[in-house]
Amino acid sequence: MINEQDWIQWLQAKKLSEKSIHDYCVYFGKLDLDSLNEKYLEKWINQFNNGVARAMLNNLLIYIRTHQVPEQMKQLALNFEIPKVTGRKKQRIPQVLTKEQVHQLARGMSSKRDRYMVLCTFYLGLRSEELLNLSINDFDWEKSNVRIIGKGNKERVLPVIKELRDRLIDYINENVEKNPDFEILFQISSRYWRKTLDRVSRKKIGRPVNPHLLRHSCGSFLHERGLDLKEIAEFLGHADISTTQIYVHLNKRNLNSKIKEAFA
Repeated sequence: MINEQDWIQWLQAKKLSEKSIHDYCVYFGKLDLDSLNEKYLEKWINQFNNGVARAMLNNLLIYIRTHQVPEQMKQLALNFEIPKVTGRKKQRIPQVLTKEQVHQLARGMSSKRDRYMVLCTFYLGLRSEELLNLSINDFDWEKSNVRIIGKGNKERVLPVIKELRDRLIDYINENVEKNPDFEILFQISSRYWRKTLDRVSRKKIGRPVNPHLLRHSCGSFLHERGLDLKEIAEFLGHADISTTQIYVHLNKRNLNSKIKEAFA
C-alpha cells in the first residue's frame, strides 16, 4: 500500500513547491486506495476534472510504477491512461481576505508566534518557505526592512511597517530572554502551519485559508491601494509580468514609501 508520508517525501525530492504538494495531498486524500482499478479511476477523473487532480494522478501513477507496491496496483499504473479532457470545470477566482479579516484571523490564533506568522505573511507578502526561514539576522531595524531569499535564490529587501516592526521586536526580545540562541522566528513545519491556519480560519472567519491565499490577499490589497502590477510583482518576488515590462525601471525608494503608505 502507499504511505502518504513516503509519497510527500517523493514529491519534495522532485522539488515541487509547498503549494503544489499541499494541493496534490488534498486530491490524494480523495482517493480510495483499496478500490483502485481502471473503472474506479475513470469515474474519479470524471468527478475531479481539473488540471491539479490530473497532475496529481499522473505523478501518483509514476510513483506506483517505480516503488514497491502490490503487483496488481503496479500493473494498473503501467496500463492506465488518463482520459483526455472533455470539458474542465470553470476555475474559480479565490476570494481574497480583507485587511480586517486578516487581523481577525491573527487575533484568533492561540499563540503570539502563530499570530505574527499571519501578519508577516500578509504585510510582507511572503511565501510559506520564506516565512518559515525568517531569521533575526534578516532584519535591519534601523532601516525598518527585511532581507528575503526567494525562489531561485533571488534576494529582495522589503519594508517593514512600524506596526509589524514593533510587534516583532517585542516577540523576539521575549524569546531571546528565554533562549539566548533563539534565531529562527517561527520554528515549525509547513505542514503544521497549513493545518493550523486552516483550522483557525474555519472557526474564526468561517472559511478555509491557506498560506498562499494570505499572500494573494496582500497582492490584491496593494493593487486596490493603487500600486501597479509591476510594483506588486517586485514586492512579492514574482517573475516579470511580461516581456514588454522587463525594462520598466522602478524607483525602489518610492516603492518602499508606497508600500508603507498603503498599509498605514
